[in-house]
Amino acid sequence: HDREFMDRVVTGILVLHGEGRISEHVGGYSDWINRGGSLSPLEQAEPRSRERKVKSTVPVQPKAEPARKKLSYKDQRELDALPGVIEQLENRQAELESILSDPDFYRQEQEKVQPVVQEMKSIGERLQAAYQRWEELE
Repeated sequence: HDREFMDRVVTGILVLHGEGRISEHVGGYSDWINRGGSLSPLEQAEPRSRERKVKSTVPVQPKAEPARKKLSYKDQRELDALPGVIEQLENRQAELESILSDPDFYRQEQEKVQPVVQEMKSIGERLQAAYQRWEELE
């Protein structure tokens, strides 16, 4: 950083002495140096190892992802069939959406409109259930 800029902005510094000792000084880095502060060179500082060596009698193995449960024959067949079922439901939903988007459709009698609206709702619920089941089986 630009030391001149930092000296104008910084109002106090924390000096880490090592061994868990910290001291607070008013002013910037240059003020601290002028009062006799100094940094120890990196080569002279002895790094402390924070890791404790522990002998383990049990070999450590990396955690494997949980084994996938094999699907039963019935579940596997259901999983294989779900994409086709979902595609059929989505196609029917698209057909119904085009019917419902026609403004003339709502000018019909309520007895003709209501079944189409109900089917649209039913297909939405069935699609949601199919996606959920597909996720469960995957």
